[in-house]
Amino acid sequence: MEELDAKVRKVDYFADEYIVGVSNMTFEEQGVYWMICNLIISQGGPIPYDVKWIAKLGNTRPSKVEKIISRLLSVGKLTEKDSKLCQKRAESALKAAQNRIKNAQEVGKKGGRPRKENNDLKKGEGYFPENLTTNKQQPTSNKQAAREGNGNQVASVHGRLCEIVGADPAKDIRWADWHVVQQWLNEGYDPERDIYPIVQRRMATGAKPKSAGYFTEAIREAKAKAVAQAPLTPNYADTQRATRRARLKVRINQDVWKDDWNEPGRNMPTIDEAKAELAGMEGS
Repeated sequence: MEELDAKVRKVDYFADEYIVGVSNMTFEEQGVYWMICNLIISQGGPIPYDVKWIAKLGNTRPSKVEKIISRLLSVGKLTEKDSKLCQKRAESALKAAQNRIKNAQEVGKKGGRPRKENNDLKKGEGYFPENLTTNKQQPTSNKQAAREGNGNQVASVHGRLCEIVGADPAKDIRWADWHVVQQWLNEGYDPERDIYPIVQRRMATGAKPKSAGYFTEAIREAKAKAVAQAPLTPNYADTQRATRRARLKVRINQDVWKDDWNEPGRNMPTIDEAKAELAGMEGS
């Protein structure tokens, strides 16, 4: 594929043709196929036949992805050349988009298309009379994150994470993905208290993470453990006590103990047990 100054961000897409083309695939196969097509477009050409990388992007076991790719290769949906995965239609759409960008760049060098003397320029393959984007910003999705409320924080935390890990998003697409960081922040994890310390501890053990997702479970487990070990504040304890009292009263007066009220490790009390517990709570 020809290298351009600008990254291709938009290609022609025909829904009817795609639906027909994948009609004999399972949804799992369609997911892997769709990801590979998008990676080819994003990377500017055929991608490495790296099953672990592709599986990581889909949060799926490599063995399952390997079977699906083998199936897609066997039926001709994908091809392999020089240890790279190819898809003819994705590469064709990519080439058409590259031609449009190249054509726009040539027109720009001559001062734009409005002048009649520029009309002798041949339109690129797949040209459409629409605004052409030649955005030269970094080929990552961080710009999209900036549109969201916590975009600046996401970018900052993502940058710090890459520093701690020693990853270069420009060279490894797996570390260019900021969605995991955004997920952590959306779940309420504090960077200084919940994220950076866990990442640093893991790296100190010699860990070699392939993406930010490697740390997700460790961050969640550490947070859950910290919450479990923290003493209950008086207000929280009072709330729990009031809730328990209300449940006991419903059990006694209505003979009801709803499943979604059940507490982990506690069986539904008999009415006599409920009365005795309530009496103890009222007397304390």
